[in-house]
Amino acid sequence: GGVKLKTKYLSNASFSKSVKFIKEALNKNCPVGMVVWGNKELKKYSYHWMTIVGINKISSSDKTMVKVATWGAFHDLYLEDLYYSPNKLRMFGLITFK
Repeated sequence: GGVKLKTKYLSNASFSKSVKFIKEALNKNCPVGMVVWGNKELKKYSYHWMTIVGINKISSSDKTMVKVATWGAFHDLYLEDLYYSPNKLRMFGLITFK
């Protein structure tokens, strides 16, 4: 057997759909796995899985801040910086478990 989990995922969706997906999962106390492929400006987070544990709209900058757990610590990052990449090929994936 193993453990059987129901998953819900979103890949390369619009920014607004991605934010909605994250908020819906977090409102159900489900963390969200996120992977960003090939972000040239945030190389530290490229090709790396992180867990989103919080989301908040920052009114002063009109950006969306996410709190992620990775490398044994929490980091606050702008979701726009992770989502929008200067690469021609941008890939962004989210997954949550029910």
